[in-house]
Amino acid sequence: YQMTMKFDNAILKYKGVQSGVLNMDGSNVGEVMVQEGLITMSWHEGHGRSVSVASDKVLFTVSFEVLSDTRVSEAVSVNSILTRAEAYDEQISVMGLTMEFKDGERTVEVFDLYQNVPNPFESSTVIGYTLPREMPAILTIYDVSGKVLLVRDLEGKRGYNESRIRHSELNGSGVMYYQLDAEDYTSTRRMVLID
Repeated sequence: YQMTMKFDNAILKYKGVQSGVLNMDGSNVGEVMVQEGLITMSWHEGHGRSVSVASDKVLFTVSFEVLSDTRVSEAVSVNSILTRAEAYDEQISVMGLTMEFKDGERTVEVFDLYQNVPNPFESSTVIGYTLPREMPAILTIYDVSGKVLLVRDLEGKRGYNESRIRHSELNGSGVMYYQLDAEDYTSTRRMVLID
């Protein structure tokens, strides 16, 4: 697998990664951007074989010091900002990768809309989002006056998803807003398109 883990560094201080069933060391974790709240991770079995693990086993542990009260599901996410979030099977087929949060026995549903990358952008940008389960979603982009510039119907899978937006799809430039709607969830963010 490989992924980027984003965390709110105003709330959490990254302390490191410890092995579980998977043997993890410094070669598996990129900490260059830890001050920006980003770490990258990758792991593979040395002989190219897939690994089966019982669902009650801990693969590895990422430790944080909590600096202020928060819900962890709102402060930590998996995405593809630096390293694409993917897992692979023995045939190197790409599988999705997601993070699940539990509150006792109950799974906490996670919906999140991430800042587009890059921002500002010229030719294209990627908007990432996380859904708690497979569901349709609508991505709407509009200008500061509220004029709708683009509506995209999405078939989102559980976990991390992304949608690429090209300059040519948008009639305008400057400050814009993008909104993701899925079932009872909605979130809006701001982006800038440079002409």
